[in-house]
Amino acid sequence: MTARGKLLARRCAFNAGTPKSSLREFATPKPQMDFHGRRWTRRPFASIGVHLNEHEASYFAHMQLENYAAGTWVKGSGKQSELFDASTGDLVATTSSGGLDFAHMLHYARTVGGPPLRKMTFPERGRMLKALALYLMERKDKYYQISYKTGATKADSWVDIEGGIGNLFANASLRRTLGNMPFYVDGEAIKTSKQGTFIGHHIMVPKEGVAVHINAFNFPIWGMLEKVAVNWMAGVPAVVKPATVTSYLTEAMVKDIVASGIVPEGAIQLIVGSAEGLLDHVMSQDVVTFTGSASTGRMLKRHDRIIDESVPFNMEADSLNAIVLGPDACRAPRSSTSSSRKWARR
Repeated sequence: MTARGKLLARRCAFNAGTPKSSLREFATPKPQMDFHGRRWTRRPFASIGVHLNEHEASYFAHMQLENYAAGTWVKGSGKQSELFDASTGDLVATTSSGGLDFAHMLHYARTVGGPPLRKMTFPERGRMLKALALYLMERKDKYYQISYKTGATKADSWVDIEGGIGNLFANASLRRTLGNMPFYVDGEAIKTSKQGTFIGHHIMVPKEGVAVHINAFNFPIWGMLEKVAVNWMAGVPAVVKPATVTSYLTEAMVKDIVASGIVPEGAIQLIVGSAEGLLDHVMSQDVVTFTGSASTGRMLKRHDRIIDESVPFNMEADSLNAIVLGPDACRAPRSSTSSSRKWARR
């Protein structure tokens, strides 16, 4: 349904006194008619006499999130998931990953994002992470305002936002210990012949694939940054799939990361909807990480492609998510409420 169609359906519902819960039953209005039955052409809402009251305006004051795929911001097609403010229940955004070509996204990461990262030395990658951390820290206030919509308190948001950025700083400091080369030299050379005419020396080189990160809802920023900091330091690009319900916070930060120009093109891509089918295209040089429920993690780990290609799969499934609401619960100021994300961690 188009924005105009939603508006007209919404207006019809309000005029008829239809409860909000049944709004989805409204079909898209015929494109040639307005809600009074008159013919109309493409004109602004004001020009056809549509005036939003406060309740209606709050419903339409949301955005459709965008995926970042192959260097382009793309709004997903098809059915949209609705994302709500955890405190007020207001609609914050809609999102979808419909229309994305996951195979192309992974290929783009391997062929566009990977080569420049692999050419960089550890000191160069470390300085890149530090520059990005400083850039994001200057914009942290914006992330706090968005984070409150996820149900987080100031303390929760501090851990997620500034703690997540802290991961960039921490990994950046490793540049002093890993040498001044694009690869890591492991230990000393080993003599394998009596006269020393034949020796062996282990080195660790970046994988030529992509790190696929599937993250949990309670850390939309930390969950991303703690992972991409590691793969970038290792010279590997990433495709990030945050939990859909809080993905609007992840999207806000990824937009700033891309706009900064600090990381190479292709170093990060974002999926803000379903990732069904994504693992069908992973290869042996890729890595998959998952944070979430044990049942989902086990299901993904058994994926045919993960097994057939021997793809490394790292699963963190240590969260027990529950919210217990007493019958005497009442609405209180945000500063005094306990957030679902805090209790989810416990």
